Order: sequence, then structure tokens, then C-alpha cells
Amino acid sequence: MKKLAPEQLASQIIEFYNDYDLKVSGKINDQTAYQLIASIEQHYQTDTIRLTDGTRIWNLLRIFLYSHFQKIGEKTGKRTLNIQTMKAVFSILKESFIPLRFPQNITVCGFSSAESRKLYNDTYYDIYLDPLYDILGDALAVFEWPETTGYRRKYDKPVYSKHHVPMHIPLWSTTFWELLIHKITGRRNFSLESEDILQEIIVYISTTASVDKATLTKDIDDFITVFVSMKRFLSNILKKIKPRAVLIRCGYGRFPMALSQACRELHIPPVELQHGLITSYLPAYRRATPTSNTDCLPEYLLAQGDIYAEMVRDGNLFDKDKVLSTGYPYLQRLLHEKKEDLHPKQTYSSFPKNILFTSQWIVATEIKDFVMTIADQLEQQHLDIGILFKPHPYDKNTYTDLQKNKHIILINKYEDTFKLFSCADIHSTVYSTSGLEAMAFSIPNIFVDIYNLADSTTPYLVQSPTQFIESVTTILSLYKDIVLETKTVADLFFTPSPEEHFRKFFTDLKIL
Repeated sequence: MKKLAPEQLASQIIEFYNDYDLKVSGKINDQTAYQLIASIEQHYQTDTIRLTDGTRIWNLLRIFLYSHFQKIGEKTGKRTLNIQTMKAVFSILKESFIPLRFPQNITVCGFSSAESRKLYNDTYYDIYLDPLYDILGDALAVFEWPETTGYRRKYDKPVYSKHHVPMHIPLWSTTFWELLIHKITGRRNFSLESEDILQEIIVYISTTASVDKATLTKDIDDFITVFVSMKRFLSNILKKIKPRAVLIRCGYGRFPMALSQACRELHIPPVELQHGLITSYLPAYRRATPTSNTDCLPEYLLAQGDIYAEMVRDGNLFDKDKVLSTGYPYLQRLLHEKKEDLHPKQTYSSFPKNILFTSQWIVATEIKDFVMTIADQLEQQHLDIGILFKPHPYDKNTYTDLQKNKHIILINKYEDTFKLFSCADIHSTVYSTSGLEAMAFSIPNIFVDIYNLADSTTPYLVQSPTQFIESVTTILSLYKDIVLETKTVADLFFTPSPEEHFRKFFTDLKIL
């Protein structure tokens, strides 16, 4: 088998992620959101569409198309008030009576959401922002939005953040009533320059996607209206606090893009922290054609690794000098705390060797069939290897039938994947980011090319159960060498010594 340099392996892996990002994205007329956006940008003067205050909103509309693309063309039934919706509405109303209280003497504001918190050392820890307290100390405040539904997560243990602000929109604020009136009447709160170009784009999209033009127009108006209201709301908050920098866990969406634009108008640097996978076809970070339009975007992107940073630098959206590879502090913290302990492995499995397989809901059926075939082959070949099968948290399947095969151990879908790494000799997935995270823990990962898209000669990319078994035996027979290779490749995705890089960044910004 041909030996590849770490850079070549990393390149193959990211190309694999790119291929699957295109494959699983919703398509209309065999065209993905990225391709549709590129087509629009070739035919229309998109960057001339702006609010009357001068804000160019095409970057915002690109995200609208990306986030709504899989919904375009779907049949939507009459909305009903189910229990979850009622709980969310009640939660929003209940919180609206609570005044927003801001801590004093804050230099850096970090904006995140409840989904970023994990139970760590008996506290709920924001895995993107809380590690920065080791660098910024009490100068950092974490502003936490509720879930996207509006429901506020209830914590049964303390929140780690030293300055924690549960974000909401107070009842007596102009923004609350403006959004409520818009929800009831549909009245928009903005005017546009070059609206004729936007109307041409709407006609193009409605024709291409075979959707109702009026519905598409209404959805776009709603997206812009919320953005405008939130920009004003967040701008007022920033004027009160006067931070020297704002950190954003996710830079795309109406709220974070309103935050970035408010920061830009107040000359406060908005800084995005990479929070997930970046591929070549993610409109938030890459554009097919050059542009000088940076409105609504963060000024800086702190990427987790060189391979992501280079991808964004070449993406025509961010200033190349302001895309930095700083690493993933929480991951590094866990790596430092990792202990050699066989007890967890014995807790889940009696097999001497184990493969942790993390599934994904979007390809759940294909993965299940693949894993069952692998388990049958392990049985037939008398291989003493177990499969720890962990479904994705969004997966509604029960998978109880998998337990009929003694080689499969079903893991609770809410188990912390990072903790499960200590139980595994090998990790496997299709295109989940857990594959890269496993590699950072020096756990060799096998990517399963379920749709036979890749062309690879490495044991880390397989297309059939037979190839999978062959790769497992190869990896186990050369385990020490493979582990070293795995960690070297992982360092291209997760830059080592993140605290050092973050400290330098904040020093250069004159915050430290």
C-alpha cells in the first residue's frame, strides 16, 4: 500500500468532506445552495443591494439561501401549536419580563448559545468561550442565547462562565414590539436600494426552485426585518458596554450577522471562533467570485487548523491576513487531561479490541446496513473485535435490532463522544467531525465512503465492509506507527498549543 505524506492524507480527507458536503446537501435541479448562489453572483450585481443606511446585505442573503435551501419546495402544512411550541413561546414571554443586566469593566464580549455547553468538571462549560478565561480572566463576559426555538435550557449544575448573561429581548424594548408587530402584520422595517435587482433574483430563484414567488419574498423580508431589528438592539448593548472586541461562536445567521455589522459600524472588531467543519462549499466562508463586500461578516476568523484557514483565505470573503490558525482550546485541554485507563473500555465491552462507530442521522440507514454487514463478517472470520455503535443525537431510530449481533454494543446517543474515545482502538464514521476529533486523540479513524465518491489507496478511506475489515486488520497490525501518523495528520486540522496562539492574538489586538 502506497505511503502518503501527512499533508497528502489531510488533503484526501478534506476532499472527502467536500464531496460529501455536495452529495448530502439538498438539491434543486441537481444544483446545491453553493452552486445556486454562484450562479446568481455571475448574473446579477448582488453587492449593490443595500439598506438605506448603506449596509450591503448580499452576504446576509447568501446565508438565507444556504439555510433555507433544503426547505425550498417542501410542502408545508398548517402550523399547529404543539406542546414544544407552547413551551418555547411561554419561555420567551417569561424571560421578556426579566431585565438584561450587564457586568461592569468588561473588555471582551463573547456571544454563544446553550448548545455550546457540555458538562465538564461538574459545571456547564462553554467549550468555545470558557477556555479563554485562562487568558482573558475577568475581562470576558459570555452572552448566551437560548435554543433556536426560544426555549431556555435548564441547568442542573453551575455554569462555569464567570460573567454569564442569559440573552433575551426584554418586553419593554422597542425591538420586542417591533418583531411582534412584524410577526402579526408582516410589515417590514426597512427600505432597499437596488430593490429591482433583488426582485430579479427572487424571480430567478422561484423559477429555478419552482417555489411560490410571494412566499419566497415574504421569507426574505422576514429574514431582513429580523436582521435590522437585531442590529439596532445589539448596537445599543455594545454602546453601553464598550467592549474592545466581540467573540462570536457562529458567524452566520441573522443574529450573529447583525452583531458583526453592529460591531463594524462601532469600530469594534468582531471575531468568529470556528465551531464546526468548514468545507469548500460552505457559503459562510467561501464565494466563487471575488468581492470587496465584507458587510455583515466577522472581521477575523480564528480557525482550528491550518487546513481550514487556507481554505477560507482562498474563499474571496475574508481578509487573508485576518484568518488565523489558532487551534481548539477545549480539545487541547481534554488531551492534556487524558489518562490511560482501561476501565471505561471494560465498562462498555468485553472485547479486547473495539471500534467506536459514530453514526449520522442524514445517512443513518446506509450506516446501519454497513455496520451490520461488518459485524457479520467479524463473526464469520472469528475476529475478537467489538463495535461500539453510537447514533447521532438527532437520530430517532432505536437500533435495538443491532444488539442481536454479539459484536455490536449499542451506546446511548447522548453519551459524550470525547469520553468514548478512551474506550476505542479505532474510530469510524462517514463524514462526521468526530472522525477528525478522534485523530486528535491519537485514535486512528476510518472514513466510510458510503456512496463510493472517493478515489483513495489509504486504509483510512474505505468503500465496502470487506475493505473495512482489511483496514482494521492493517491498522491493528501496524498500530504504533499508524497512531503516530494519525496524530501528525490531526495537527493539520487542530493547530497545537492553542493558548499560545490565542494569547498572541489578544496581545496583537492590544487587549492583553
